[in-house]
Amino acid sequence: MYLITLYYYSGLIIFLLISLYLYFMVAMKYNIIDRPNERSSHQTAIIRGAGVLIPLASLYWFQQSDFELTWFIIGLIVISGISFLDDIHSQPIIARLLIHAVSILLLFHQVNFFDWHIWFLIGSFIVCVGTLSAFNFMDGINGITGLYAAVGLGTFCYIDQMIFSFTNEDLILTNLVGVVIFLFYNFRKKAKCFAGDIGSVALAFIQIFFLLQLIQNTRSLLWVFLFLLFGVDSIVTIVYRILRKENIFSPHRTHAYQYLANEWNWDHRTISLMIACLQVIINTIIIYSYLTSTLWLAIFVVCLYVVIYLYVRHTLEQRIAHSL
Repeated sequence: MYLITLYYYSGLIIFLLISLYLYFMVAMKYNIIDRPNERSSHQTAIIRGAGVLIPLASLYWFQQSDFELTWFIIGLIVISGISFLDDIHSQPIIARLLIHAVSILLLFHQVNFFDWHIWFLIGSFIVCVGTLSAFNFMDGINGITGLYAAVGLGTFCYIDQMIFSFTNEDLILTNLVGVVIFLFYNFRKKAKCFAGDIGSVALAFIQIFFLLQLIQNTRSLLWVFLFLLFGVDSIVTIVYRILRKENIFSPHRTHAYQYLANEWNWDHRTISLMIACLQVIINTIIIYSYLTSTLWLAIFVVCLYVVIYLYVRHTLEQRIAHSL
């Protein structure tokens, strides 16, 4: 058993490292580069789309698992394809949203989610599509996409191993290996690459899949707070942009963490680690609350975080407005 596991993960690491090396050459040749502009949080040209490692890792698992979870993999391939095209050349918003919607429906089918009430399905569908878009904007700060995904995948792995089995453990660990390899090149003062749309969207899609499985197995919505930090920041940022009459689908740098990086010149790695650590603390409380049936504790922590976030965000907005 140990030899089989060693063979599997050794092969995975070699496969992903070779794939990433080849991708770097392709990206340089075909100019798949993220060049800084007025909306960027980086100062130099950086390879974009290195998150291709994530769908490749899942495809490696798919082949080794004798082709399990076919609908999930089809959805991942489809959504990764449109995201990679968007990394190369901006795609129409309608086309992206349509592909996102189809992919989420494939996830619903994979986890037998259609047995829930129709209004819950509609709400879940909207939230899932919105989550894909939220994660899509969470790139550009060194380490933020990878570390946040590592926290999420690590949490799912802990729940699966220590509390109850709800998914395929190797699938979680396979993607976690892909994230760690990506972080080796991204979590630096001067990142060598960014995940791009293909990386951030694929990671969101995979984590949504695990979240839906968890909800389906426990019939509890408490687990949605495992994405609390990105969720709150995305929703509040959208509200601010609507109030300012901005196009919410256009690129920007008005997330709270972007203010810290660009206006206050905080080190990217410090911001990423801070967000990851906060989500670890919240995830720990969520798990404890579920195990002890103390729902009030989870609600209190979530409300407390939202209040603190809104205060900090309002302060940041005011200081920026006064500095203009």
